[in-house]
Amino acid sequence: MRIVIDPGHGGSDPGAVCGNLREADLTLRLTRLIAERVAPPATVILTRGENRDVSLNERVRIANRHNADLFLSLHFNAGGGRGFESYVHPSAFPLTRYYRQILHAAATGFLLPQGTRDRGGKEADFYGSATPACPPYF
Repeated sequence: MRIVIDPGHGGSDPGAVCGNLREADLTLRLTRLIAERVAPPATVILTRGENRDVSLNERVRIANRHNADLFLSLHFNAGGGRGFESYVHPSAFPLTRYYRQILHAAATGFLLPQGTRDRGGKEADFYGSATPACPPYF
């Protein structure tokens, strides 16, 4: 299994900022922690390993180039409520939805005792319809 993990934001886009905390730094740190814990035979590929700009198109190209079985993009959003939520593309394959259920359950199993609300599994097309070459699992 090939897992592409995308630490959200980076480079000139810090994401949400609060004092010295920058979303881009937090997502990169969390991505590294997850990558260290993924056991073989799974392989982890990062869309960025340092604080640099990576366009949305390049993130998609990385996932496609490595024939990813799973694409996981991490964010710490500052608006729109509190809690943890996970997304799949509206036309995601059943296997993708199954993986999301497993990951969502594992994350909420850790986060709920910490006082983080479960905002549920959701669907969204963050990439947009402008690029029909984007596979339906992305």
